[in-house]
Amino acid sequence: LAAQVATGPTAAVSRFLAVLGASGSGKSSLVKAGLVPALAAGAIPSSEQWAAVIFRPGSRPLAQLAAQLESALELPDGSQNLAAELAADSRTLHRIVRQSWANQPPSKKFLLVVDQFEEIFTLCHSEPERRHFIENLLYASAVEQGRVLVLLTMRADFYHRCAAYRNLAGRISAHQFLVGPMTSDELRRAIERPAQQVGLKFEPGLVSTILADVERQPGALPLLQHALLELWERRRGHTLTLADYQEIGGVSQAIARRADAIYAEFSPAEQAVVRRLMLRLTQPGEGTEDTRRRARLQELLSGAEPAQVQAVIQTLADARLITTTLDMSSREEMVDVSHEALIRGWSRLRHWVDSDRAALQTHRQLTEAALEWQQSKRDASYLYRGARLAQAEEWSQAHPQDANQLEQEFLAASHTAAEAAAREKENARRRELEQARALAAEQQRRADVQTRASSRLRWLAAGLALVLLAAVVAAALAFQQQTVAQQQTQAAVQAQQTAETERSRTEEQARIADIERSRAEEQARIADAERDRAELETRLATSRQLAAQSQNLIEREPALALLLGAQANRVADTVEARSTLLNNIDQNHHMLSFLHGHTNAVFRVAFSPDGNTLATASWDGTVRLWDVQNYQPLARLGTGADSPVLGVAFSPDGQTVVAGIDNGEVWLWDTATFEPLGPPLTGHTNSVWAVEFSPDGKTLVSGSRDQTLRFWDWAAGKPLGKPLSGHTDTVLTVAYSPDGKTVASSGDDGTIIFWDAAGGEQLAQIPAAAESAIWRVAFNPDGTLLAAAGADKSVKLWDTATHRQVGNTLAGHTFRVYDVAFSPNGELLASASGDDTIRLWDVATGQQLDEPLTGHGGNTFGVAFSPNGKMLASGGGDNQAILWNVVAGQPLARILETLDPFEGIPVEESLPVVVNRATGWVSSVDSNGLLNVYQAETEQQITNISTGQAGDVSAIAESDNGKILVTGGKNGKAQVWQLNSGKLSQKFTLEYKQPVEVLAVSPNGKYVALATDKFPIQLWDISGNKAEPVGEPLAGHKNDVRDLAFSPDNTILASAGSDQRIRLWDTATGRLIGQPLLGHNSPVNSIAFSPDGSLLASGSADKTVALWDVPTGQKLDQLAGHNLPVLGVAFSANGRLLASSSEDETIRLWDVSTRQPLGHYTSHKDPALILAFLPDDTGLFSVHQSGAVFEWQISPQALQNLACRVANRNFTEAEWLQFMGADAPYQPVCPNLPAE
Repeated sequence: LAAQVATGPTAAVSRFLAVLGASGSGKSSLVKAGLVPALAAGAIPSSEQWAAVIFRPGSRPLAQLAAQLESALELPDGSQNLAAELAADSRTLHRIVRQSWANQPPSKKFLLVVDQFEEIFTLCHSEPERRHFIENLLYASAVEQGRVLVLLTMRADFYHRCAAYRNLAGRISAHQFLVGPMTSDELRRAIERPAQQVGLKFEPGLVSTILADVERQPGALPLLQHALLELWERRRGHTLTLADYQEIGGVSQAIARRADAIYAEFSPAEQAVVRRLMLRLTQPGEGTEDTRRRARLQELLSGAEPAQVQAVIQTLADARLITTTLDMSSREEMVDVSHEALIRGWSRLRHWVDSDRAALQTHRQLTEAALEWQQSKRDASYLYRGARLAQAEEWSQAHPQDANQLEQEFLAASHTAAEAAAREKENARRRELEQARALAAEQQRRADVQTRASSRLRWLAAGLALVLLAAVVAAALAFQQQTVAQQQTQAAVQAQQTAETERSRTEEQARIADIERSRAEEQARIADAERDRAELETRLATSRQLAAQSQNLIEREPALALLLGAQANRVADTVEARSTLLNNIDQNHHMLSFLHGHTNAVFRVAFSPDGNTLATASWDGTVRLWDVQNYQPLARLGTGADSPVLGVAFSPDGQTVVAGIDNGEVWLWDTATFEPLGPPLTGHTNSVWAVEFSPDGKTLVSGSRDQTLRFWDWAAGKPLGKPLSGHTDTVLTVAYSPDGKTVASSGDDGTIIFWDAAGGEQLAQIPAAAESAIWRVAFNPDGTLLAAAGADKSVKLWDTATHRQVGNTLAGHTFRVYDVAFSPNGELLASASGDDTIRLWDVATGQQLDEPLTGHGGNTFGVAFSPNGKMLASGGGDNQAILWNVVAGQPLARILETLDPFEGIPVEESLPVVVNRATGWVSSVDSNGLLNVYQAETEQQITNISTGQAGDVSAIAESDNGKILVTGGKNGKAQVWQLNSGKLSQKFTLEYKQPVEVLAVSPNGKYVALATDKFPIQLWDISGNKAEPVGEPLAGHKNDVRDLAFSPDNTILASAGSDQRIRLWDTATGRLIGQPLLGHNSPVNSIAFSPDGSLLASGSADKTVALWDVPTGQKLDQLAGHNLPVLGVAFSANGRLLASSSEDETIRLWDVSTRQPLGHYTSHKDPALILAFLPDDTGLFSVHQSGAVFEWQISPQALQNLACRVANRNFTEAEWLQFMGADAPYQPVCPNLPAE
């Protein structure tokens, strides 16, 4: 690291370095205790002249930086002004250092160490301040002739948060140092050398035990530090003992036990204070792990009973669970969790956080908002409003004791301001309502006046008409009255026109209103459509994000990865979701199910004699029994103590289960009642690591850390004879020979001892070949071999008669081997190792079979075969047990039938098997020439008939309706069979005169096409009373024809050849259609039409699948993904999916519309030659080179169900919140399993 820093001062581009690593990997320690002292000692030229400043950014990084500069550069007080300058100009940091050191030599540098840089994301909620802080660091570390070197430490899981700051992301990408896990030797030195310096020594085996707990776990270093400190405080003279180590709970439990012990000493009222205090010091993660949060002491004391809170803080600080420091910028005392390892490792705190995570996030937001309000001198614009206020008040009502005084004042002010705003809004609404009412009344009044005027004018017009009539009769009466009448008539007409105008205007307004209403409805429809589209886009994005997260976790947390994959498919059936789920299941094809429930490592596993029950022994102090048929728990067998359970075994009759306990006891339970069989067996003076029943079930043997073995009459509850001595260290394993006459034992001394089971005398010893413990020994079923699992990473086989090693050492594991088990037939050996793997070995050859089984997230401790040899169980340091399928190894497939094995024939040749995609029938011809027809789904035989061609049938084809079957023989004859009423009868025999190697039947059963090597294709019409050739033989392929296929409408025959060409033929005339389809550069092995006949798929030895447009003959796309020649292709019934099989032993699915891969299935060491989808597209049939026929699950629902079966749990609330967010209500992804 110092060497990498050394390139900074002379580099032309940057004096910047980011030290990244997992939480607890030792980043800060490496920098503060390693790098900075090394630089001060002159590790690189002139570095002894450098000034180093180390600080954490906290919630106000600019203020922290200003305070550090004032102290280190001895600037006048005024951090507020300096912080403002840093915010105003990104060059300020560089300028201040340059000006302060204007008279210093150029070799003097200012090393700025920003520890826990992730706090700018978790604690700083001001985006401008965060950006200004980053810009100052980047400028000062990049400007030419600058004196500032920037070194930051950051948790690696916050790397993605830097992407929002392009320059920062680029700088980190170019200048980073990744702190990985320490090697075994490094860990050993870190443990032993500090003790050696003060004259301490470790008890034998203690360091190895500690290493086993901590190796390869980057986050375990703080836990190791605490465990070693606890050991030092419990030291006995100058010795650190294994007993003390186990008493404190080891690396994984030491800090938790310390915290629980301190917590238990508090009164109930003080315990409530501890809870509130620890939750305030925890920052819940959003897509990342939870982190610690520094809080001002005043924030913690401002609630009720400050003296009580102060006392609790002092007690926790004395216990080194929290720390108190002085903040340089504010000069206030700060309180902090001692390390995030406490947040991860203390289950009580985890429970507090996880049980109310959403509320905790609300509280953290409230705390920060209240502080900002206070810092702004209680500016009203900082108060909560609307939904945020409602959420905070709801939290406050549910947690009345958790808000401190400032938070209460902030909520009260927010509530008062909200009420004032609501009153003002209501007053404004009332004013607007009164104005609207007044306006409406005025408009109504005007309308009434107009209506009355119009009515009067109409009546007046009618009267005038009578007057005019009278005037006509009496025109002579008065000329003057006539003139008046004419004027009045004109007024009436004008009034009538005015009324008509008003009526027209009213009608126009109604029409406009109708238009506006229609427009509003259309806008609402568009808004609904936009909302639906937005929701769909959100679902698609969420599905893809979950799929990506699932893919990232499949190696480390397969159960969680499977749940994420299933949830991705539930949210939206995207290409990414289906592909990820399918690939994840295929990658873990051996897994049957996880078994969850233990809270600490599962150390040993054992099957009951009938194979229906599994027992798991855990360091959580319990034995659990499981139903291996439905993968659910049956019982939890407790010992009444927290001592780890180290060994477990069933009696031969399965009615009793025994366990060896760390406290030296041996417990027995009745498997029917789950009740203990009396008090525990006592006699050992230390941990019991191994227990085993004799084959007749009458005797029990146990091995202990007290270096002895004991035989027990377990039914009577008493020991048989004296303890057997001979080992010089802990006895870790015991095993009875199958005949019950011999017991083998071994342990930390590495010596294997054979004992006479009847008398207890030593029969023989196999001395330790090296100073390495043997964790487990196991006899093979006939008792001739003994397998030994060694801490030297190896497995050895010993001849039990000669006591000599048999064959070579089984090497492959990269860490100590904890367990071994023979399969019931003795042909396989399974080994479990701390390298997180299980390996299967061929006992006869000593060769490893296939790839290691991986799935445990920690050490794999225990392994056992089921009595029928089809299942394997394992236990691991991740607190889980796993059930494995070690026979078929195909959770995605169901084997339908096995025909004659055809291993040894070239995989390009056809098999006499056909799968009808329309009917779901499988038809085949066996070596005796018997033609069999099965319903694949039910595996029921429909019919069979003898072809009379034993060993001669080389090809078979069938019409879509299943009524016509054709078998082709090596004798050049093809037999046409007709199926009526479930019976087969021969219809024709076609004379081809050449061995029939490829044939096809049209969907309607009218045409048959035959082909062979270097001989023209012959097309036959078999619809009449006799078979008629269609035209001349179809010549054109230069070499052999590999496949034939008819179009769905029966009008086109496609042929594929080793000449790399595909030809299309008219079935009515036998003539070639267009030009050959060219695009492959190797032989074309298979072809298939899409259901609508518009597409043709072809699979080639060039490892690709091509899609062709049938009407134009144009190649649409070429799908790459297989690593070896493609053998078979098939379209789904709906035409949306395409399947392809290959010599690379995979079957791949493709989305036809997008041409994207949807994942793959692995057919281990058995390539699939023929593919066909089920009629409803819920499954895929494959016929393999071995003759096996499989049905693969392909529907999203089936894959989700399978993922749930393997994961065997639902999301926890914390996981749901992390991956789905607080806005999505919790829903079990696996409805048939209980919510976590």
